[in-house]
Amino acid sequence: MRLERLFGIVNYLLVHGGATAGKLAERFEVSERTILRDIAALAGGGAPVYASRGQGGGISLLDGHALPRAALSDAERDLILLALQSLAASGQTDAANTLLKIGALFRASPPAWIEVDFSRWGVGKPARARFETLAAAIAQKRAVSFSYVNAAGEFLERSAFPVKLIFKGMAWYFQGFCLARQDYRTFRLSRLRSPTVLALSSAGLNLAPPPPLELEGDGAPLLRLKMEFNESAAYRLFDVFDENAAIRRADGAAVLETDAPDEPWLYGFLLSLGTSVKILEPASVRLKLREILAELRERYASP
Repeated sequence: MRLERLFGIVNYLLVHGGATAGKLAERFEVSERTILRDIAALAGGGAPVYASRGQGGGISLLDGHALPRAALSDAERDLILLALQSLAASGQTDAANTLLKIGALFRASPPAWIEVDFSRWGVGKPARARFETLAAAIAQKRAVSFSYVNAAGEFLERSAFPVKLIFKGMAWYFQGFCLARQDYRTFRLSRLRSPTVLALSSAGLNLAPPPPLELEGDGAPLLRLKMEFNESAAYRLFDVFDENAAIRRADGAAVLETDAPDEPWLYGFLLSLGTSVKILEPASVRLKLREILAELRERYASP
């Protein structure tokens, strides 16, 4: 507990610029004598803490200070820096600035170890811009307005308080409290256009935590899918499915059983595998694929 309090004192002084022993004692729920002993321990450990007497006096940090190395272990400092760097890599300006400040306090500059691009191949900057707008709205507790294309192909105008960004099923989504529905809804980022951060704030609204993730189309029934992958397409298993769910055969092929929603994404994915995969069960999926292929054949029959 004392180590946590020592770090807390330094952090408090960093934020507030200084405080009296009485204020620190009240903040950390200890006696002033304990605070003075803590200050002496910090000073003895190399922390640039000093106390001044008289009116306007108190406990402060010297200009140009750095966090004492004893306050955090090397592993703990690395975790903080790496977490901030992962946020900065996503394009968050605030995180990048914070990383510079914390790095200076720690007298450490971690190497660039991660680069994050939230856009799909061939999409470019708009997808990243949408992500950054939503991330900023979450951080600022602001509402966003946007255009959205639903599963029926309808263009809708929506406003919501985004609360969480989620990556699932090879796509990005955000959960938000929809102002029109007065309830939580999940939106797919690729279907979202022109997000704009509004002045409307969620501060003081006491919104309940969002429910467990429910994606649009989750109402579709789950199919127990059984597939046979050729050896040449086995790597595609790793793109989507758990390799432990597949049974390898002596000829190098793999048989996989998994649950999948009966929705357009599934058939598009299966068609992308071409002849490298064979659907063993259920028969309804084989029938649906035949219907799609017949329609494609008719569409492209003429030169």
